Amino acid sequence: MRYNIENLNKVLEEGVKTRVYSDYALSVGDADGEYFRILSHNVTSRTLFDMASVTKVVSTSLIALSMINLKDLSLSDTIGDFFDAPKDKKDITIKQLMTHQAGFHPSYHWHEVDPNPNNVVKTILSRKLEYKTGADVIYSCMGYIVLGKILEKLSGLKLSQLFKSMVADRIGMKDACFTPSRHLDISNAQKNPALYGLVNDTNARMLSGISGNAGLFASLDDMVKYALKLCRRYEGLISDELFELSIQNHTPFAELSRGLGFQLVNEVSEQPGKLFCLGSYGHTGYTGTSVFVDRETNLYAVILTNRTCYGDDNVAMPNGYRAKIHDTIKECLYGA
Repeated sequence: MRYNIENLNKVLEEGVKTRVYSDYALSVGDADGEYFRILSHNVTSRTLFDMASVTKVVSTSLIALSMINLKDLSLSDTIGDFFDAPKDKKDITIKQLMTHQAGFHPSYHWHEVDPNPNNVVKTILSRKLEYKTGADVIYSCMGYIVLGKILEKLSGLKLSQLFKSMVADRIGMKDACFTPSRHLDISNAQKNPALYGLVNDTNARMLSGISGNAGLFASLDDMVKYALKLCRRYEGLISDELFELSIQNHTPFAELSRGLGFQLVNEVSEQPGKLFCLGSYGHTGYTGTSVFVDRETNLYAVILTNRTCYGDDNVAMPNGYRAKIHDTIKECLYGA
């Protein structure tokens, strides 16, 4: 089927002209395959983008779910099962980490407290909780750094190794990686040769670019493979029952609807625009990346951009432009 993508092309190019981002790559499809893709002129299907917090679902959460599926990990396991933790944090569960109910601060520069990366968990656990565990939902990169370190301790492997063996190799992702080589084609969000190929997230960068909260780089080709696997309910990776559990709303009492790692579309969600129904699932990234799947139709949309190339105060992408792209996709597919 042919789609009229003229308006979508205009919106994507408008984002370049108005300095929302400098590069983009987009794909739309469903469980049966890709409908279409659009790339900016200086990007190929294998150009790497800094995925930022999309790392949380493509890498960290999927590794955790895979370990749960293998019975090597349980949602009821606690931080205290893996690390010497203070009394107020030792009973925080894997589920609470994955659903952002642990009570950790959203994000701060842990390395300003102690620059030794070997002490990152101790440093995060030493800080006072923002709220009583389980009483609220506050999105936290710090909780996902701890989750990533739990996965490493449990396996004895780096997250980069776990991602390759448990995700990339099994899905067939050929480009996605942590700490990409400088000779690769990378959309350089930071416009600074000295930072080429380095993750934008400072906390992840101080962990040598390998972290549970950020650090993954991926191409459109690879993100399409991931999106197709997500449309197919992670078939072959985890059980159908576990997948269904992962896309349930575990935080119905809060404004933020959270699955096991997933950001769920609810009445107050702005980023997905009008393209996705309530209960749809996916994640956004600080650099301007996102992937979402519609719960009813299995439609997916992958957006890769690098909005931080014009500075961290460039907020057009999270403050409406991503929704505009999604809304324009809807017009392409279904009409105004």
